[in-house]
Amino acid sequence: MKFRFNLETVLNWKRGLEEQSRILLVRKIEELKKQEARIQSLIRKRIDKYREFKERLQKGMDSNEYIIFQQFSEQSYEDLLKLMKSKNHQENEVDKERKNLTEIIKERKILERLKEKRLKRFIYQEEKYEQKLLDEFVIREKSHR
Repeated sequence: MKFRFNLETVLNWKRGLEEQSRILLVRKIEELKKQEARIQSLIRKRIDKYREFKERLQKGMDSNEYIIFQQFSEQSYEDLLKLMKSKNHQENEVDKERKNLTEIIKERKILERLKEKRLKRFIYQEEKYEQKLLDEFVIREKSHR
């Protein structure tokens, strides 16, 4: 007799969900890292512009240059706030996906343990049946002598 686990399709489905969740989590983490890099790049750009502004201010700066710097400063600050908000959203998405993956893994492991238990029980019953057949065979042999 062949062992058949009734929930094998569910177990395979959980394995597929787990793989998809892992892939999605990796993508979300990569996107989060890209967002962090964009934030750092903008911060460096703001610092560089501020240094340039200080140097020009010491050398003398006309009002147009000052207005341009002020506009850059305000716009880049707004951009930075948007990037930070987006980063926070992406961190929440990564956390959600991690929790989802953890839950899927737990469910898969439960199914795998159930399968192992049922397989052990199946093997035990098969061995018991074989032993019964052997015992009957021995009894028949002894009775035919």
